[in-house]
Amino acid sequence: MKKKSKKHAVFRYIRKNLTVILLIMMVLITVGTFAWFSVSNSPRVQNLALVADHAGNLQIADDLGTGPGTYGDVLDLATAEGADYMESVRLSPVTTTDGATFYAPNYDSANTVSSVTEITDHSELINTYIYEKSFYLKASSGDGSTGSGTSYEVALVGPGNGVDIGSYILRDGTDGSDTAAYAVRISFTVNGNTYIYEPNCEVHNTDTDTATHAVDSTYGKYSAFQQNSSGVFLDPGTGNSKVLFTIQENVDTKVTMRVWLEGTDDDCANSVGATMIKGQIQFISNEVTN
Repeated sequence: MKKKSKKHAVFRYIRKNLTVILLIMMVLITVGTFAWFSVSNSPRVQNLALVADHAGNLQIADDLGTGPGTYGDVLDLATAEGADYMESVRLSPVTTTDGATFYAPNYDSANTVSSVTEITDHSELINTYIYEKSFYLKASSGDGSTGSGTSYEVALVGPGNGVDIGSYILRDGTDGSDTAAYAVRISFTVNGNTYIYEPNCEVHNTDTDTATHAVDSTYGKYSAFQQNSSGVFLDPGTGNSKVLFTIQENVDTKVTMRVWLEGTDDDCANSVGATMIKGQIQFISNEVTN
């Protein structure tokens, strides 16, 4: 009888503590699903195409790791070098002050982002927070001459007459009313300088469950090339963007592009956690004349 009682006591102890363990597991599962959504439910870039406009005979090429590939008018990242990587990267919310250095959120006991920490591990950054891709641009006069000292100003193309004209970031699919596309930022780093593009700056999600303004006010306050819902860039407001950067004639110019969800954006909400995004970025060049 003593053995049986001891056995029952052990079972009661296990059953009691198993309940506690299960409750703890439930709590752990729910942590991180508020404010900035959990990593496992993060959006991804489904497809992104880069287009070089004919103006200024601008062309684009993939970065093969050893230099540029074949130049052409379009670089479809769904078939470019490392194409599988694009769809596998999770865009967990992250924030930045310059589009080149990124900070991960720190959650407090109320699941609110109260501070951020710089991400120094590049592998962690590009697999969990941003999509990073490098490519090359080159411009020429188009008459076969090599030129000497000629330069070209590169800008983003605004809306055009055709469906596929211009730069845009959209939801891939029709599920739900909110989308990660409204909180996306894209930066271009050229020769050590970084320029930030903010599409959909005038379109907003309905969900208000965000971590906005919960971190230092300097994050997310960078200057950006803003684009409205019609595809028009707000400054100068005539269609295309202001000049992003300048490249030299017939020089292979490497550009590093980064795509992320800006955690301090009002539209970085829980409701966009499972959405896919797609888009097109179109560049145009104009020869600089004195």
